Amino acid sequence: MLVKSKHTYSRTAGGSTSRPATINVGSQKQKPNYKCGFCKKKGHKEANCFKKKKCLEEAKSETSGLCFFTSATTNEKWCLDSGSTSHICGDESKFKNISRASGCLQLASDATATIRAKGDVNTSDNALRNITLKDTLYVPNVRSNLVSVAKVVDAGFNVNFGKRQALIVDYSGSIQARAERIGDLYFMKEADESHQVASFAKPKISLGEWHVRLGHLNYKDLKTMFQKRYVEGTDTVQIEDIGNCSTCVAAKMTREPFQSRSQYAKNPLEVIHTDVCGPMRTTSNGGARWFVTFIDEHTRFCHVYPMKEKSQVVEKFLEYKNLVENQTGHFIKELQSDGGKEYDNNSWTKMLKDAGIKRRFTVPHTPQQNGIAERKKPHPGRDSSMPTHPIWLA
Repeated sequence: MLVKSKHTYSRTAGGSTSRPATINVGSQKQKPNYKCGFCKKKGHKEANCFKKKKCLEEAKSETSGLCFFTSATTNEKWCLDSGSTSHICGDESKFKNISRASGCLQLASDATATIRAKGDVNTSDNALRNITLKDTLYVPNVRSNLVSVAKVVDAGFNVNFGKRQALIVDYSGSIQARAERIGDLYFMKEADESHQVASFAKPKISLGEWHVRLGHLNYKDLKTMFQKRYVEGTDTVQIEDIGNCSTCVAAKMTREPFQSRSQYAKNPLEVIHTDVCGPMRTTSNGGARWFVTFIDEHTRFCHVYPMKEKSQVVEKFLEYKNLVENQTGHFIKELQSDGGKEYDNNSWTKMLKDAGIKRRFTVPHTPQQNGIAERKKPHPGRDSSMPTHPIWLA
């Protein structure tokens, strides 16, 4: 192999020599002479400026987000901006309850603006007459005041953008403010006297309304929840006494227990309790869909009679009466039932009058007074699955 200072030759088996290979010698890079547009230092571009990146990171931590906007108008007009994360005003004289704040805003041109203060702005111009913008940022360098669409929506309003104008409406659909499109921007239009909104802040909701919204939560837990801020977005709740809620009073009312009886029948058939149950979903083999019970208060012996129709109660009672009176030698003296039409009719009245039997009706909608018959009624269906009970197979 033949070697030279700048070229390398290699001899092959056939005696030929390959092409020379050039050795690249690294040269030193020249230091750039352009200047950064942000920090004004040489050696790097604005896109790679570490100082700018640090400023933007501080702005993200100290403000709710970045604000992108552009405008070539004066700061007397208000622009409805969907990209702004906060209301922005450049006129310090319009602020109320102002407090110091720090941070940076990133503009659409990649430039930054400094936040000097934060507060509420009470507008008095024709575009935003008698409107209070909460938590507005004071940025002296801004060339146009901004109304944040996000803040307006969070306050309970809707913003509808059209081809020529944008409308701010409340929950009922009433127009509260208008914005006219000029070029690619929407500027707040002169407000009508009939369409004025008091504030773009969140409306104050009483504690009583939250009591209803949260399913009538008790006052103690409700007050604690809002005072200790357990729920986000409830800083506008007015802590006050909700008084007596009529719905809670009605829902928590309970009926007093019925007093137990101290005297019962001393002889068989002295008092008979009766009630009708049905119609059943399953018809018996004999075609019955109802049954009636007759219970002796003294012995608590129960007779059950299936019926095809509800009107057969009188017929079944006569059958029961003849059976028990002949078997026991006692006579039925009183019959207690509810006030259903199957008991309160002319047939019953005539039959009981002829037999000399006294009748007793319970108070309407008070089945507790007929407890002996009411408690006995479910037993056949509960104990023996009524359709398979012997009386249901008759």
